Amino acid sequence: MGLDAIAQLGTVLCLYSIAAEGVVEIISSIVNFEGIKNEKLRSALKQIIAAIAGASLYYMNGEHAIPVISQNFSTISGAVFIGLVTSGGSGFWNTILKNLRK
Repeated sequence: MGLDAIAQLGTVLCLYSIAAEGVVEIISSIVNFEGIKNEKLRSALKQIIAAIAGASLYYMNGEHAIPVISQNFSTISGAVFIGLVTSGGSGFWNTILKNLRK
């Protein structure tokens, strides 16, 4: 895998992550997560939403979405992998957004 492919992979993962964070923010504006007193549970629920959003984006784009992933994973396992990676990135963006709001 060349530097060009790594740059493309990083870019796509970053975009999926930002999109997933957008989905989390939209759902958070509809669902009152603040009513959940346990911070770890609230955070986990948001990460699960981000993972589902990332997996759905990958799955909807099909095998051509990220060639290096589709070459090494089946469609479903690739979607799960991307969902989990996206969820971690979503947490990163969520931290930045939280700090900017203060």
